[in-house]
Order: sequence, then C-alpha cells, then structure tokens
Amino acid sequence: MEFNPAANITLNGLRVTSLEIADSRSHDLTVRNSRFDAAQAVIRTGDLSNARILLDHNSHVGFDKCTKCYEGRVELVGRTVSPSGVTISNSSFSGGNSDGIQNGGYGVRIIDNRFTDIHQVDGADGVHADAIQLYGSKGTVIRGNTMRDVADGIMAPDGTDHEVIEHNFIQTDGYPYAVTLGGDRGSVIRANRLPGGACHYHLSCGTLRIARGNDGRSSRGTVVQGNVLGALAVEHGSRLGPPSGDNAVGR
Repeated sequence: MEFNPAANITLNGLRVTSLEIADSRSHDLTVRNSRFDAAQAVIRTGDLSNARILLDHNSHVGFDKCTKCYEGRVELVGRTVSPSGVTISNSSFSGGNSDGIQNGGYGVRIIDNRFTDIHQVDGADGVHADAIQLYGSKGTVIRGNTMRDVADGIMAPDGTDHEVIEHNFIQTDGYPYAVTLGGDRGSVIRANRLPGGACHYHLSCGTLRIARGNDGRSSRGTVVQGNVLGALAVEHGSRLGPPSGDNAVGR
C-alpha cells in the first residue's frame, strides 16, 4: 500500500502487508485497528510537515528485517524544519527480528504503546532489535509506553535533540541499560519507571545511561527528574541540566 501522495483517508480493520507514506502533499491519513504482521510501515517524515498522520490500535508482530529493508517495523525516515505531525499510539509490537520503531523524524509522538518479546536473535553484529531507536530525531515525545521482556527499551547513541521521555515502564530481559542517550542536547526524562535488579555485566537492571554519542560528543543539559531507576550513569563528561533531581535510584 503506497500513499504518495494521498490525503483525507482512514483505513480501519485491515491486514496490511506493507505501507509507505511519502510526499509533502500527504496529510490526514489514519490506519487503525489493523494488523501489520510480518510487515513494515515506512513513513518518510522528511517529506512531511504537520501532516496529521496517525497509526492507532494496530499490531506489529513478527517482522524480520530483510536485506533491503529498514531496521524498524515502523520506520520514520528523515526530518524537516517543522514537526512531521506523525503519531503512533495504542499499538502492540512483539516478536520478530527488528526494531519496534526506528525514528529519524521531527516531533514524532509515540504514545501508550506496548512492546514485548523483542530480542536480537542473530548476535551482536546482527539486526538491531531495540524497542525504540532514535536515529537523527528531534523533539520526539515518548509517553506512557510499556516495554517488557525486550532487549532494550530506548536506544539513542547517535545524538538526540530535545526529546521528551516520560511516564514509561521499561523492563529489559537482562541488558542493564534500559534507556541510552548519547550526545544528547536538552532532552527531558521524567516520571519513568525502570525497575532495578541484577542484570548482565554485574550491573543493575533499569539503568538510565547519559553518555557520549557515537560522534564523540558528550551529552549536555539533559533533565532527569522524578524517575524510579535501577541506576543512573552519567558518563564521558556528560552534564545534566536543571531541574534534574528527585529520582529514586536503586529501586
């Protein structure tokens, strides 16, 4: 299924084998109550501006990345100077061998979704299998999501920019770093629950890691406030911004 361009369309209760949304003329598109089992949705956010694109109450089960596919079962590609207007909400992501959502867009909203049983099954050099990966994104809102039995929750080592990560529950299957931000600029991480306990590498589960990005740049101005964390790791000269504090660490 290709919307390139398309406008003022709602799809409800379908079995979707593929989806691509592109073109700056595309707007007011909704896909709800549909199954994307073993399928990929690609939204070219680099084309979109306040486009009112909604994926809601869908299931994204069992997608294995193919050789020529993107890594996310929902893939958001590129960003413009204004928010894209894309929301992914109330949906379930499970199984497979791929990221749940890989986001490179501006202003994408990831709200009240469920991520379970997402694992990297082909070794350290294989396909990424993060519940959510941020890759070149800005102004993402990740709110109210539940992630259980996943390889990791939010992986963002390539630079993040004023993201908002709040009111999420994230419990990995043994990897200690539930959330990783590298090279961050001014993101807000608040009121999340990342349960602790014994995880791999003799480290605590539920660790929030604020660190240097893959480009060598340390994080600056990240606000970490009111979270329940297994541990907080601020590394490589990274600095938190005010009003960080009131976190319950070691829980």
